[in-house]
Amino acid sequence: MTPVPEFTVQQMSRKALQLTLDWAAREGWQPGLHDGEAFYAADPKGYFQATAKGRGGAVTDNGTPTSNPDDIENMLGSISAVAHGDRFGFIGLFIVDKSYRGHRIGSALASAALDRLGDRVIGVDGVLKKASQYKSIYGFEFAWINIRHEWRPDARKSASVPPDQVPDLEFVTISESNFAEAEQLDLKYFMAPRPEFLKHWLYPSTHEGGLALLCRQAGEPAGYGVLRPSVSGYRIGPLFAANDAAAEGLFHRLTVGLPPDAVVWMDIPDAHPEARAFAKKQGMIEMFPTARMYRGGKWPLCARNIWGITTLELG
Repeated sequence: MTPVPEFTVQQMSRKALQLTLDWAAREGWQPGLHDGEAFYAADPKGYFQATAKGRGGAVTDNGTPTSNPDDIENMLGSISAVAHGDRFGFIGLFIVDKSYRGHRIGSALASAALDRLGDRVIGVDGVLKKASQYKSIYGFEFAWINIRHEWRPDARKSASVPPDQVPDLEFVTISESNFAEAEQLDLKYFMAPRPEFLKHWLYPSTHEGGLALLCRQAGEPAGYGVLRPSVSGYRIGPLFAANDAAAEGLFHRLTVGLPPDAVVWMDIPDAHPEARAFAKKQGMIEMFPTARMYRGGKWPLCARNIWGITTLELG
C-alpha cells in the first residue's frame, strides 16, 4: 500500500482546477473542454486541493512547507464547494488520486468544502454506493437519481423529429440581447442566482460545435438549452423547458448540425417521468446513475422542468 504523505488542504488556483478537470476526464466524466472558465468564474474561492508536503515544494526559512496553489505536481485530491449566492451551494469534483484513496484525504477535503459553504442548503451528485455514507456522516438526504444518457445522431432515424416550424415555438441563439431573459429562466428552474457562471456558460465555443438556444412559446420564455464540446463528444446541460414540445424542439435544434459520428451525453432526473420518456423517444441509452442529495434544509427545487441538469459538478 502506498504510504500517505503529510498534506495540506488549501484553496485551488485556476491552474489546479484545470488539472482537476483533466482528472475528471480520466474518470470518464466527460467534462466540457472549456468548463474551467465558467466553473472558476462561478466562485473562485470554491475549489480546494490536498497537496503533499515535502516533495520539493517551497519552504520557509525554518523549513516549514509553504502553501502554493499552483503546486499541481504534488496534488493528491480535489473538491469543489461552489456558493451560488448566500442560500445555496454545491459540492462536486470530489476526486482523490487512486494511490491514496481510502485514507483521510477525502474526509479532509469534505470538511473543507462543508466549512466553506456553512449554513447554506448544499447539494451534491454522488455515486450511489456512497449515498448512505453521505447521509450517515455528512447529513445529506436523498432527493432523486440523475441518469447519464448517451445519444448518437443515427438514433434520430427512429425518433420523432419535430418539424422545422412548430406553430407557437421560436428558437433563438442566446446573446447579449436576450441574456437577461435566459438568466431569469435559469433562476426559475435552478432556484439560485449564478450570474457570473452564466456569463461564460451561455456562450459556448461555437467554432467547436457549441450552441446555446432560448425557446419562446407564444412569445413568452419557455426554456433554454446548452450544447458544449467535451473531451470526446458533446454535453447537453442544462435543458430546461416548460413542456415536452419545448424540450424536444430545443434538443432537436441543438443536435441537428452534429456530425454522424458524434456522441452526446445528458444527465436526466429519474424523478421527471416525462423526461425519461423523452429520452427513450430520442433513442438515448442509459449509462450510469448518480444520487442527487441535499443537506441543510429542503431545497424547493423539483425536477419537473429539468430535462437535463446543468452539470454534475456544480448542480
